[in-house]
Amino acid sequence: MIPPRAARSVAARFRPIAMPWLAYAVAWVPFAILELVSDALQAAGTSSFGDLLDTALSRTVISALLGVGVWWLSGRIHFPDRGRARFYVVQLVLALMFALLWNGIWILRWAVQAGWSAAFSTTNDAAWLGWQIMMGVWLYLLIAGISYTLRVHRLLREKEVAAARSEALAMRSQLAALRSQLNPHFLFNSLHSLSTLVRHDATTAEEALGRLGDLLRYALDGAESEDVLLLREWDFTRNYLALEALRLGERLRLTTDIDERALDHEVPSFVLQPLAENAIRHGIAPRPEGGRMAITVREWPDHLLLRVEDDGQGATPDCAGNGRGHGLRVLRQRLDARYGDRARLEVVTAPGQGFAVTVRLPTNGAPAPDREGE
Repeated sequence: MIPPRAARSVAARFRPIAMPWLAYAVAWVPFAILELVSDALQAAGTSSFGDLLDTALSRTVISALLGVGVWWLSGRIHFPDRGRARFYVVQLVLALMFALLWNGIWILRWAVQAGWSAAFSTTNDAAWLGWQIMMGVWLYLLIAGISYTLRVHRLLREKEVAAARSEALAMRSQLAALRSQLNPHFLFNSLHSLSTLVRHDATTAEEALGRLGDLLRYALDGAESEDVLLLREWDFTRNYLALEALRLGERLRLTTDIDERALDHEVPSFVLQPLAENAIRHGIAPRPEGGRMAITVREWPDHLLLRVEDDGQGATPDCAGNGRGHGLRVLRQRLDARYGDRARLEVVTAPGQGFAVTVRLPTNGAPAPDREGE
């Protein structure tokens, strides 16, 4: 005897699979009743209730099985945004094919049950055959219409869920970035560097204070919108790097290669600064001799490329598979929720060879191709 807990576990596992099929079967009950009533009116008492019920159930089962094929086709032939005339022609051809198959299966079953002569004596009636073809076309269009309606509804629901998830991840990323910039160690180091500058170089100290204010203002204002110009994100990153340079001095050796055209594109906020922050925190700051960091921003015909490299200790690919640091993990989730497979965050590393983190963002809605040697 199966333990009750195990039975409930099995039921819970199969319920998501069984429920849609059960709902599909129940949806065909009105069709079976309509078939039974229609056949009873046509028979006018010449057939028994058992024969009528058998005929109605047989036609319903055949229709339901073919309906599964229509549902499958609706997932392969998508409703287009443009060029709908071709879509409607294809649907009409499929409707005729469905009607012929629907009637062909029924006639075949009829011939096997009642004999070929009985089947062909009825199908030779052009009016009857024409009516059956029309019924098959109508049935296809009904099933296809319901299928496309359900798929569109599910797609809209998935987009709503994805948008809500993206918004939640954006807020998490913004709050994480804000907390990072307000980290006591970061503020202490920055203020300590500023206090030293005030005594020796007031002009530089004033400039650094302005950068700190701009950095915190961006982190606070970033909650108002998920998208910003890459120019603003780059300014934010430069302010962060300038303040870190006060602490690290010559230990931070920075090179940049920025495509000015790319700065006019909108990107998700906090998409570049976390890459630079992780390079400093994990690749440069822990080493007494510091290290080199290179930032590259490029515009390609169908995507933007953002890359941050450092020459730190690196790691094995297995350890770096999920990104480095909380900021990168959240950024990867944001990109996946918003762009799906049209955006990528790639981490390349090896022990003793540093990290190279690359983000590819679509600029025209098309998937970004894999370009080597960029």
